[in-house]
Amino acid sequence: MSRLKWIPLLCALIGTLSTPLQADNATRVYSGLEAQALRCAAYFTYSTYVLEQRGLLTWENREEGAKHATEILGRYVGGTYEQKFQAFQTMLRRMPAEDAALIDESLRHLGWCSERFLG
Repeated sequence: MSRLKWIPLLCALIGTLSTPLQADNATRVYSGLEAQALRCAAYFTYSTYVLEQRGLLTWENREEGAKHATEILGRYVGGTYEQKFQAFQTMLRRMPAEDAALIDESLRHLGWCSERFLG
């Protein structure tokens, strides 16, 4: 199933926290804390999506993951909505292709992500 299929819901949530669209939507390069935040947001959204698809989490748990991702993106990632969206899509494409590898990698990072960005 496509990783990008459920993006519209997350985008709507991000839109409520992001800066307004600007005419200048030049590509932005994220590094440091912002890049970490983007990666953590991707882990929260996609790993909870995969686990929900496997019946290991509820729909509500998946939505909670999307809300955490939105909170992280809103607080820690700068730029326009379009820049954030493009960077988030790029991060999703870099996630492990296999569900098992994604879950394994997510489990290694989600604790740190929670402490760093949600604590």
